Amino acid sequence: MARTLILVRHGKAQKPQLGLADADRALVPGAAEALAATYRTAFALLRGMESAELWVSPALRARQTAAQVSRALVGSGVKIGANRELPCLLEQDTDAFHKLIEQSAEDTCIVAVGHIPFLEDERGDLTGADL
Repeated sequence: MARTLILVRHGKAQKPQLGLADADRALVPGAAEALAATYRTAFALLRGMESAELWVSPALRARQTAAQVSRALVGSGVKIGANRELPCLLEQDTDAFHKLIEQSAEDTCIVAVGHIPFLEDERGDLTGADL
């Protein structure tokens, strides 16, 4: 069986502000609710999958997005096998991310919640597609 990798960009976040660390930017009001509505449908496609690992950037906006992903997965009957906060997703460290994927079990479903441009670059590197 092959690994399944789902890349999720965090929801709409606060604009950068002087004195606010980038990692501390939260989702804008209403973003979590909008994600919840979208994710109920999107992650319903995984119904029947036994479990998934949730890999999350430590940034607040990514953790808030991951909470919505988690609810949608559980609502679709998918157990969260692991919930890992991974600095490589915030740091956009391709080598570390690829190493973690290679170390995962071959039948794993990984849902990685991170940032642009890293996720776009990963999609392009892994699929060869320029969407």
